[in-house]
Amino acid sequence: MRGHSETPRNRKRHPRYACGFAGLSFSLGPLTLTLSPEDGGEGTERKTTYRRWRSLVCLTVLLAASAVVAAEPVTVTLVDGAVLDAAAVSFSPDGELLIGERRLSVDDVRWISPVKVVATSADSASRPVQIWLDTGRIIAADVAIDSEQVRIIRSKDETWTLPLEAVRAVWWSPTAPPPAFVAEIAQRDEKHDRLLLMVNAAPTVIRGYLEAVAAEQVRMEWMDEVRNVSRAVCLGFVTTQTADKAPPQPRFGVRLTDGSLVPSSALVVNDDDSLRCRVTTDVDLSVHWTDVERIEVASDRLRFLSNLTPVEVRSETIVALPRPWQADRSVMGRTLQTASLREAKGLGMQAGTRLLFDVADLDAGQFAAELLLDPVTGKTGDCVYVVRGDGRELLRQRVRGGEPAAAVRVEIGGVARLEVGVESGENLDLGDHANWCDARLIRPARPAVESRD
Repeated sequence: MRGHSETPRNRKRHPRYACGFAGLSFSLGPLTLTLSPEDGGEGTERKTTYRRWRSLVCLTVLLAASAVVAAEPVTVTLVDGAVLDAAAVSFSPDGELLIGERRLSVDDVRWISPVKVVATSADSASRPVQIWLDTGRIIAADVAIDSEQVRIIRSKDETWTLPLEAVRAVWWSPTAPPPAFVAEIAQRDEKHDRLLLMVNAAPTVIRGYLEAVAAEQVRMEWMDEVRNVSRAVCLGFVTTQTADKAPPQPRFGVRLTDGSLVPSSALVVNDDDSLRCRVTTDVDLSVHWTDVERIEVASDRLRFLSNLTPVEVRSETIVALPRPWQADRSVMGRTLQTASLREAKGLGMQAGTRLLFDVADLDAGQFAAELLLDPVTGKTGDCVYVVRGDGRELLRQRVRGGEPAAAVRVEIGGVARLEVGVESGENLDLGDHANWCDARLIRPARPAVESRD
């Protein structure tokens, strides 16, 4: 038993990523590539060289086994909005995406989607558990923990295993967790795991050390004793998190038809047509290709507004109850969705709100988004979306409740201050819950650079 006075476990999160901060060495057929980020020591490669090759490493670490990403018909959506149909796609040895005779930089790709997406047979009743990773989420039927290993039970025929350090939180319900649980996930605790219980009809958080999770109970050490807690009163738990820098963004996100998002630094198709995802430095998960809804690419050409901090916020309502703007949520805290995006990044705000962003150093050439009033308001809302660059109006778009999302794209080359705002239309500002779905800055494509001998 681990006594309370003993040093708490300290999970170092970064080294488990294939593209983390440790030295990297890969063998790709006849090519062996070794990289180390600059640390000031002798013999260390220059940081510029490391950055140039980092994307290549993330893509090719597993591709020695197979360069094919999809051997079935797919559509490839590019950063500039173009959509390409392909019988198959693959990666070249130098990390380019090959579509027939066409070669594309992976940074020019947003996502790859199977032409035939099979709807999942799993529903919220059969997969009621949500498992949060640092940059992804897995939907499962159940979860078990023992000896620092997490068994993710997807179905009776499919079980995944991850180290406990790879899991950030578990929520035992198919419904969205309450704000209190989301706040616990956002707040890193370096010393304790946190278990959320329902006690006397009120959620209660206890802090200790998670020992095991079984079908009927959770074993946790707190107050110097190991105690068993019935699963019936457990809502979820959050694991110990180091408070240092956030882990690097994985190069790919494999979105499944049941809503799961599996982060991956590299991908490869197995002989049985399953897709192998490198989730941690030494852990792969295999998913059935028929379960894949889309392979998302973390393009270096994109910057999402919800990841930026506005330098100025102005908000003034007419008759509606004031609500603060939210990142990646509507003003009511709902997930942002469009016809093509199950969970979109973006901004949620009321009419009368304006956000000003400093984009001078982001080399953005365009701003793009899908404008949509939150469906929860029905046909009540009527808003005018406005985009300004350095005080000059660049876009004015009216959107009414019940209308489909309006895709917009605005040239902003040379703009230093970008303002996005919403004005009320008819019927004052009642129901004016405006969503800027997939709101993003787009960098111009880099010109091809010939290699030098």
